[in-house]
Amino acid sequence: MNKSDNIRIIKKEDKMYPELLKNIPDPPETLYCIGNVKLLHSRTLAAVGSRKCSEYGKITAMRIGEAAARYGVT
Repeated sequence: MNKSDNIRIIKKEDKMYPELLKNIPDPPETLYCIGNVKLLHSRTLAAVGSRKCSEYGKITAMRIGEAAARYGVT
């Protein structure tokens, strides 16, 4: 089974699309999700970064993500 077999597509007009995300400037029209999509309605954190980030950026993002996960943030 490929990861692509489990992708769920959520459009902005779908009820599973997160309300908070709808309210940002220029929200994405489509979300491509793998896993439990109910987590989209829990406490969440989003990160926007570069495809060519520095090693420091990678380490820092990982530390922030791990700390958020410890406190139940998706």
